[in-house]
Amino acid sequence: MAGSLDTLYVRYTTDPCQLDSLLESVRRYALSIARKYGHPDAEDAAQQISVKAWRALIRFSRRSSFRSWVHGIAKRYLIDEIREAKRKPMLSVPETEETSTVIDEPPIRDFRLLPYRIHQIAVLLATGHTQAEAAESIGCSVRTLQRIVSEYEMSLESP
Repeated sequence: MAGSLDTLYVRYTTDPCQLDSLLESVRRYALSIARKYGHPDAEDAAQQISVKAWRALIRFSRRSSFRSWVHGIAKRYLIDEIREAKRKPMLSVPETEETSTVIDEPPIRDFRLLPYRIHQIAVLLATGHTQAEAAESIGCSVRTLQRIVSEYEMSLESP
């Protein structure tokens, strides 16, 4: 797929009838990015990213490859989703015997199953953001971000 988006874009510039093929490839690429970074609804994210790319297509200036340009749109969309989720109030679950019991489970490997704050940090860092950028995005200092990650890692190690 590395060159296919760029090739399809070139075809589209000479033959506007190639728009459907181009947008379908953009959607598939966006889906792979959304899945890679653990978006809970990757299909919906891919659709939204495709629409954003389609709307911005006229502004593509060829300063980078088309694929890189789409990747940037996807990255910004996913970060905006994290910021938006941060603004929404979290539902609190009243503590009961069942919720207060700690269950010995193996470390989580699927980003979608991570605690919300850790999920936000993991997605930001996995998409190439520095710790400073990730901290700013979730509204904390770099030291706080490091502490959150460290405490989570320690919770995985402790029996």
